Amino acid sequence: MTSFLIAALLAVPTSQNVTLDDLTSRERAAVERVCKNVDSDNKERCISRQITNLRRTQTNRSTPINANDVRSEMGIGKTDFRNRIRQIRLQEALARAASRRTFRQDPAGDTDLLPDYVTDVRKERLRCMLLPPGRQRSMCLDKMGNKARDQMQETLRTRGTTTTVQ
Repeated sequence: MTSFLIAALLAVPTSQNVTLDDLTSRERAAVERVCKNVDSDNKERCISRQITNLRRTQTNRSTPINANDVRSEMGIGKTDFRNRIRQIRLQEALARAASRRTFRQDPAGDTDLLPDYVTDVRKERLRCMLLPPGRQRSMCLDKMGNKARDQMQETLRTRGTTTTVQ
């Protein structure tokens, strides 16, 4: 009776339906790494035990490669959500940057319908904005504004309309 009990306890369940060929290269490497120092008599037993252990540990869990995959599968930290928002914000920023005008660009627009001095005012403003920020730029913009106001008043006087700008 005791010999039967000992034999039952020593009996190791083997996975006969799974062989080394059915495993992925990663799983096969893990099994071979564990069983490489086992003598030839017990090697088959070691391989079957390792395959059984692999299958037991992989029954109710996924096998992600890295920590980010684990987090994304579990929904921890909302990494997918953050990545999606990051992509959306990047596309919006690129669209804004593509349509944004800068002071380095030449004044644009149809100047045929505008008075002659408008293009000059735009170029002068561009020149002022290329100066370093501070008093120098402010003084340039003030002079440019005064000059533009004088040109507008002169244009109105030549047309016969008078308005006072204070």
